[in-house]
Amino acid sequence: MNTKMWGTRTASGKWQMSHSGSKPRAAAGMPRGNHQLQRKTGQQVRGPETSERPEAPAGPSVEDQAATLIQCAFQRYLARKELARRRLERQDYLEQMKKLQREVASLDAVATVLQTWDVRLTEAMLQNMEAEWQCRAQEAQQQQAAEAKRLALKVQQMAREQQQCHKALQQAYCELHRRISEHDRCRQKCPGKAELTLQAVKDTEAHVAMLRQEAQKTEEMLALARLELREHSEEEEEAPGLKCQVTELHDVLMKDVGNRINADGRWPLIIDSSGQAATFLCYQDTNYMDTMNPEHMRPESIRIALLGALSGS
Repeated sequence: MNTKMWGTRTASGKWQMSHSGSKPRAAAGMPRGNHQLQRKTGQQVRGPETSERPEAPAGPSVEDQAATLIQCAFQRYLARKELARRRLERQDYLEQMKKLQREVASLDAVATVLQTWDVRLTEAMLQNMEAEWQCRAQEAQQQQAAEAKRLALKVQQMAREQQQCHKALQQAYCELHRRISEHDRCRQKCPGKAELTLQAVKDTEAHVAMLRQEAQKTEEMLALARLELREHSEEEEEAPGLKCQVTELHDVLMKDVGNRINADGRWPLIIDSSGQAATFLCYQDTNYMDTMNPEHMRPESIRIALLGALSGS
């Protein structure tokens, strides 16, 4: 069955196709070639039967309105808080400016005082301060001298006490040897009285032990007093190290009174131009080696000295 088609061209160059007995419909957006093809094949171009209209947006919900109110109230709270902070900062700024203005006001008075200042007063004050410093320095020197004198007297007193203790100890040893000799003669001549002489020997031994403890105590106190005197003298000297006498080497080097060498952690270095320290070390319980002596530098001598040092440690 044949269908009649007719078409009119619009001002925009697009074709409108309609069928007989039907309402004309617009074929928008169709190219010209397609309209001709449709005319030849007898197909009908139809548009959409119903036009799609956008739906109207729905209004905000109750929850959205409540959230909006809360946000607005929170923003107002933050704004009031920020305003109060800025007002406080402005108030502090104004107070600081007033304070600075009052101090700038005082510069004139200060300048006036400086212009009328008498330099001789300053010089007199400096002279008084210098005299006071010198007086304090002299007082410090006098105190150090008095302290050194006190420590020296203490060392001398402790040395006398040590000598007395050693003298008493020597006498006690002599008495002990005498008691032992009497006990030996008594056992040979009068065996019945040997118990009496034996008790005398025991009493003398107890007395010797007590005197030995006292002598050891006084010796330690003397060593500590000498250490205190050396430390006081070390504070006055600028050279590093510790200066001591040869007679004090036993306390300083061998006994390490005050634990100075052990606390320092380094090997001690002895500087003695007289050579007395080397002589002292030769007669001590040490493994002594002299690098200037070829005999001491022999491999066998070094080996024996190292073995002795290892066995002693």
